[in-house]
Amino acid sequence: MKSDHVHVTASHDPFKPTAFGIFLAIVAVLVGSSQPVVAAELEEILVTAQKREQSLQDVPMFVSAISAEELDASNIMNFNELGKLAPGIAIDGPSDGLGSTIRIRGIGVTRNIEGIRPSVGIFVDDVPLGRIDNAFTNFSDIVGVEILKGPQATLFGKEVSSGAILIRTKKPSTEKFEGSLGANLGNFGLQQYRGSINVPMGNSTAARLSGYWTSRDSEIENVVTGRKGETETWGARMRFLRDITDDVEAILTLERHEAQVRSMVKERVAYGQYTMRFATATGVSLLPIDVFDRRTQADAGDGRSHAITNAALHLSWNINEVWSLASVTAHQKFERDNDESDRAGGVNDTSTGLFGTFSYLGLVDDEVLSQELRLTYEGDSLSTVMGVFYEDADLLSITDILVRVSPTVSAPVRAYGDRRSKDHAIFVHNEYKINDQWKLIAGLRYSEVEKDDRIDNQSRYGAFGILPAPIVPARKDSWSSVSGTAKLSYQIREDVSVYGGYDRGFKAGGHNTVSSLRPNFDEEIVDSYEVGIKGLILDRRLRWSASVFTQEYKDFQVNSPSTTGATSFIQNAASVEISGVETQLTWMINDKFLLDGTLAYIDSKYGDFRYAECTDLQKSVTPGCTQDLTGRDINGNSPFTWNISAKYESALASSNLNWHVHGELAHRDEMEGSANLDPRTFHDDYTLFNASVGLSSADGVWSLSLWGKNLTDEDYVSVYEVARDGLFGLLADLGDSRAYGVNLKYNF
Repeated sequence: MKSDHVHVTASHDPFKPTAFGIFLAIVAVLVGSSQPVVAAELEEILVTAQKREQSLQDVPMFVSAISAEELDASNIMNFNELGKLAPGIAIDGPSDGLGSTIRIRGIGVTRNIEGIRPSVGIFVDDVPLGRIDNAFTNFSDIVGVEILKGPQATLFGKEVSSGAILIRTKKPSTEKFEGSLGANLGNFGLQQYRGSINVPMGNSTAARLSGYWTSRDSEIENVVTGRKGETETWGARMRFLRDITDDVEAILTLERHEAQVRSMVKERVAYGQYTMRFATATGVSLLPIDVFDRRTQADAGDGRSHAITNAALHLSWNINEVWSLASVTAHQKFERDNDESDRAGGVNDTSTGLFGTFSYLGLVDDEVLSQELRLTYEGDSLSTVMGVFYEDADLLSITDILVRVSPTVSAPVRAYGDRRSKDHAIFVHNEYKINDQWKLIAGLRYSEVEKDDRIDNQSRYGAFGILPAPIVPARKDSWSSVSGTAKLSYQIREDVSVYGGYDRGFKAGGHNTVSSLRPNFDEEIVDSYEVGIKGLILDRRLRWSASVFTQEYKDFQVNSPSTTGATSFIQNAASVEISGVETQLTWMINDKFLLDGTLAYIDSKYGDFRYAECTDLQKSVTPGCTQDLTGRDINGNSPFTWNISAKYESALASSNLNWHVHGELAHRDEMEGSANLDPRTFHDDYTLFNASVGLSSADGVWSLSLWGKNLTDEDYVSVYEVARDGLFGLLADLGDSRAYGVNLKYNF
């Protein structure tokens, strides 16, 4: 077995000639073959970053707007792949969202804890998702995605201290009957099918139905069972539009998503003490640690299934030429079940077998009801959005774990959580046009969050215990805060502007388990300062934006897993300091050739964190110790990230066909993997090379493309986690190795 002190790294050269050489060769050939056409110009991008539709150039913040066409060009079909397309954002973890991490500008969470949301808010058609798992669905029938960098608390609430992700789906239309069908097939058993249809029902009514089904095999083999895992998901969304009057519109949305994971296991970075003791006592040989060999040992499959059922009602009323009222009512229900057996044909093995050191059962039942009312005024000089927001969330989660300390001794543990929270807020956001060049943006939000929790880890109780579980005492606390924004925007000339200002974000505190050493944690406050520039130049053929920012977090919430892995807890770092620069450009060289580039450099460090959790090795020497991480880098952040993509599309000579070629490079810098900065979870930088080539009909009815991802077959780790078997136990979610396939789409 390898030494626990060895860094888990893969040797990568960001200027690897195989990737850069191919990419630059493609660009050189396309540039050389392109004829200059100066009439082409970039289309205007409309975003909803300020709760109303605006041009991207008019929004005084750094926004990464990604259209559905751009997602298709990069063959990005699922939420968990979004982080590979946009620098400064990291989305890591399995495709069904369990234990996934989301970070913007290096800030988010290490792993998802039931009832504790990340610092990144996710919104689908203005509905704040109650949990991040709800976002891990297929990008079926969407308009696009907007990534808002920095705190967005004024308009979006309490859990957006590092940013927000806005997903917009397509509305029903009364104009025409239309739809699409698509199939995406690839190696590793990849099958993805998507479809949508829009049905007008007269001049005032329409319905839109979309759906998807996808299946993919895992790359990792469990040598104990001889099997590889499989993930299968499906979902459907129905949107029903009714124009009640010429000024009143109603849209009802109903959707259902399901996911089933079978025999899914993860790579070992280090064995836990329980595994090593058990192997020694039984004479079982452990595989040598090789993180990238795609082979691991696990007696039970990591199986699970979940179901998401959402409903939303959007009402909008154009009161007159300047006033409008909007209402968004939503109900979300999430259910996860781990109580099934692989050996009985289900999705999870709950038995203790020859090699296993733990078994578990689990269920999650999460319901969220939310309501937002917004009153908007659009005058000649003043634009105002004011509103109120209410949310009521109820979560029940029970996880029963049986840890085998030795072949004859087992320790049952139950992680129990009954969390209830209520959120009330009132907000106002104003834009005042001082003159033709100057604009003032100012807003405030008052938030009050109340949490009533019963949470604990209970040893010797639960499904594997002998005694009935005791009643967990209730804890009730509330947090309130005033957040806001103040910015100035200056129009240098037409299509070129600069902006600068201040934002304050807020994330409520909460409760850890009753039995933990830190039963409560404090609210998180962030102060952010940003200066930026946006412009359309070269006859509107080059769009460019850049920003410089600094953010300081007070009582930053750090997610630290428990020693046994049964649950996690939150502790506060006194301060975190982040500074950086981001830039992005889109250059339409001519009407056939488009070049995109984005770059981010983000320096994120603990300003003051003197009592951080020790690493496993430190705990083995000094049980109960803490360590000082002041001045150290925050885990999960790649300081230097960039993407470059080029697309060339042209008519095929003497035919009614178009052809295209698309190439993309995505670079991610080295990073610290775990919250306690365990050196075994340090990972080197890597560069991914993706490409596609295809044909389509000139009228856009059908398209066919061949695609490849990670064509140079880079080895990299997506995210690390503590294994459920005690000290020295670490697991890794690996990034996908080389993948390729074919994508066919038909529009009608």
